Amino acid sequence: ESTNIDAVIGKEALVTKDISPFSAGEAKLNGLIWVALSTDKNLTIVAGTPVKVDAVEGVKLIVTPLE
Repeated sequence: ESTNIDAVIGKEALVTKDISPFSAGEAKLNGLIWVALSTDKNLTIVAGTPVKVDAVEGVKLIVTPLE
């Protein structure tokens, strides 16, 4: 039985505040702003980058940049 959270995994979001190895950023998904972290902890993802949601931890999206 899937929850609303499960429904966002695999979806595309847009980074709205830079995500860096040392600080969470933000990403917009379905019109909502979420706190976002990179799946690759060494990666910086700049605002404006489309990303895929890999996981959700609490109220944070864990994302990977789309190629």
